[in-house]
Amino acid sequence: MKDNLLIIGAGQLGSRHLQALAQLDDKFSIYVLDPFEQSLEVAKQRYQEVAQETSPEVTYVTDMEAIAGLNVEVAIVATNAAVRLGIVKQLVEKLTVQYLVLEKVLFQSVAQLVEAEKLLANAGVKTWVNCPRRLFPAYQALKQQYQGAQSVVLEVTGSNWGLGCNAIHFIDLWNYLAGFSSYKLDFQADVSVIDSKRSGYKEIIGGLAAQAGRHKLYLQCDQTESGQVMVDISVTIDGERIQLSEREGAVRWLDQDGETVKESPLQIFFQSQLSNKVVLDLINKQDCQLTPLATSNMLHEEFLRKAVPIFDPSARNELEQLVPIT
Repeated sequence: MKDNLLIIGAGQLGSRHLQALAQLDDKFSIYVLDPFEQSLEVAKQRYQEVAQETSPEVTYVTDMEAIAGLNVEVAIVATNAAVRLGIVKQLVEKLTVQYLVLEKVLFQSVAQLVEAEKLLANAGVKTWVNCPRRLFPAYQALKQQYQGAQSVVLEVTGSNWGLGCNAIHFIDLWNYLAGFSSYKLDFQADVSVIDSKRSGYKEIIGGLAAQAGRHKLYLQCDQTESGQVMVDISVTIDGERIQLSEREGAVRWLDQDGETVKESPLQIFFQSQLSNKVVLDLINKQDCQLTPLATSNMLHEEFLRKAVPIFDPSARNELEQLVPIT
């Protein structure tokens, strides 16, 4: 019997997940579901670019009815946030899923977070959220080196990187290094809403600050005319200043004058290099190194609650109100 893998959403991200799965062998069968034939065509081309003779066979479908009743070992939901809860409901209703990986932003309201968590718990589906920096060896080494740190202060500045869509990546990295179970977040007074590059969604420009005891997070995203994405990341752990240059592929420990005293590599992995490892971990170890759903829900909840008034200052119900980000 082959292990069935399922990717729902064959767009930009879904097709990269699929490319990673080409590195698995033919003991697996892959199903790719997307309502749009055009998206499936792009996914098919991208798979063929990297597939080997021993890569798994892929079946492309436009409707979940076509695979109703299927037993799925690992499902990856790479759709946009607006339709994700509906997809999760269908999954639980029509398929048997052992392990699930959800893309972020997870959902668009606190109420959706709560509903999805209950739904998946009742169905016995173990779920993780794809914040892949937890899989980077450089960040794993930092976490190990500074285990039990009393103060982790993460700062991310730059332009055009998308505070609404991508803040959760850095909130997650902060949590990964600091290990707190609750936190408080506030957006700065200067935040504003702009149209997202993705049709029907919005984006946030400006800053936010968060705190969990002595652990702190500062995020700042400006908008520039060029649209060029610039991201600078640094962390101060128990007084040690560390620059995390993903652009240059280096972790640098700095002295008080900002001079480098030590350096180690920071290798960035693309999604097309990661999903196969996640799948193998889930099947072989029944666990993986991504963020467990309960942890990610906690991180998302405070962010979504505080984001509601930015989009709708008159919103009466911050739990039900949708935040139009993905």
